[in-house]
Amino acid sequence: MRRFRLSLLGILFALVAQSTLARLTQMFSPVFSPWYATHIVVVKTTTIDGDFEVLESWKGDLSQGSRLIIPELIPPPTSLPISRYPAQWTLRDQSGIAEQIPKQPVGSRLILFLKRNTSSQENGPKPKWSGSSGRSDKESLKISAVWIDGDRTLSFSQHFSTSDPLVLSALGEISKQERRFEELSVEGLKQKVLEVVHLQEEVEVAAAEKDNRIRASLLKPYVLSKIVPARMFAIEELGKAGPPAVGAIGEMLDDPAYSEWDSELVDAMVKAGGRTVGDELNRRFERDVAFWERTGPTLGRGWWNEGPTPSSPLRNRYDQTYRLVVGLEQIHYSEARSRAIELRNLWLSLPQLNDPSGLNEMADACQTLIKQTRDN
Repeated sequence: MRRFRLSLLGILFALVAQSTLARLTQMFSPVFSPWYATHIVVVKTTTIDGDFEVLESWKGDLSQGSRLIIPELIPPPTSLPISRYPAQWTLRDQSGIAEQIPKQPVGSRLILFLKRNTSSQENGPKPKWSGSSGRSDKESLKISAVWIDGDRTLSFSQHFSTSDPLVLSALGEISKQERRFEELSVEGLKQKVLEVVHLQEEVEVAAAEKDNRIRASLLKPYVLSKIVPARMFAIEELGKAGPPAVGAIGEMLDDPAYSEWDSELVDAMVKAGGRTVGDELNRRFERDVAFWERTGPTLGRGWWNEGPTPSSPLRNRYDQTYRLVVGLEQIHYSEARSRAIELRNLWLSLPQLNDPSGLNEMADACQTLIKQTRDN
């Protein structure tokens, strides 16, 4: 479905920019892993496999000297120290060494990104700890840990596709200046992690403000955050702030600096205001219909793929218009029916707009709105 492909493309661009492909493939993320962890600790290995001693705490209430038992990080009998792993893993590598949790010398350091479990499941209590990766299987902790080798950091990831095995390799990112892979040092990773942790603390304080109007104002700057989960959290909390947040959301929709997130902000406005924002949504919808009436006939086939980035103005405008149509349908706003008919007819009349690869979803959404308001 096109909507899924749109969202996936936007996420991919955002995550690649921050080395956070972990939420899409199986991979450690220096952005998402700290955000979703309840505890982040530097630990050292002991004489007992899977038994770790806390050296430093970067997040949570585990103190230095605490002991953690993590059975999922027990090395298999055939595993080797990192020093004996292949220098570079390839698809032709059949040894499987890099796919195993390494057997490090006693006193070796790891950084663990953990979630403390307190609830139960069908077969009894959950394990005390799981990984912050978002996965629920046995690989969760494997991709929520970073091994330290000297000043290098290594983590498990899939190099090419989701069908590839998880292999331990250097953690790093693509340099924007030189366009080459740069390994991430322990100190570099710590700085990135603490930046995320401190930002999370700030935005959660803003979200805790009891006055919804003030809360919306405090959350507003975080919508522009380069830290993806902070931005997602801020927009979600705006939607929870109720009608007093509508004004602040409207200001962001009118500000070009927020244009990349217009569709998400429209969703937040609908959640915050419900039926009370009908006139506001319809005003914006009428403006968008006029835009497409002017612009649609001038576009060529394949316009969607010209400059395919999340900040492409036409893509952003399409997403905003689509979310406006969906929002008006959700609140049963019958006054939008005539404009929805206009946009549907325009879309159906222009092959470059009604492209069956997915752009035709706009006409489908308009038809749903038309039918819903007619039935009312």
